[in-house]
Amino acid sequence: MNTFESFYRLNQNTTATDLIRVTLLQLILWIESWHGTKTEKTSNPYNYTIFHNYLRLVEKSFKEIRLPKAYAEQLFITPNHLNAICKSYIGSAAGEIIRDRVLLEAKRLLVNKNLNINEIAIELNFNDNSYFTKFFKKATGMTPDEFRKNNS
Repeated sequence: MNTFESFYRLNQNTTATDLIRVTLLQLILWIESWHGTKTEKTSNPYNYTIFHNYLRLVEKSFKEIRLPKAYAEQLFITPNHLNAICKSYIGSAAGEIIRDRVLLEAKRLLVNKNLNINEIAIELNFNDNSYFTKFFKKATGMTPDEFRKNNS
């Protein structure tokens, strides 16, 4: 399903405003990274391949693997090299990409699922509810409950 079909489906659900915003932001970031990396791809195809393989690995394993070091090992590079590649393509560290993906999933679960906060923490592989709440509040400035109330 393409992005525009997703927007149409989300638009049918009036409670998904934040998810629409997040999806639009992802689209804008993708366009910006594609535009910005177009010249980089031709100048260093090795780094381009590593970066996109990293993004695929994060998408596949963000619930289980939270450390850039583990992804770097899978890509057969050092964590410092992975960070340098990520910063050169999108200006963010490798760990920030992982945290952003976890946060995006947390927001999606808070808006679209009827799961309580503890169930969401378990779904995202946090050891306990309080650690999930601290993580979420540090990233967004509000607790998961506040976020849910603001977006429902």
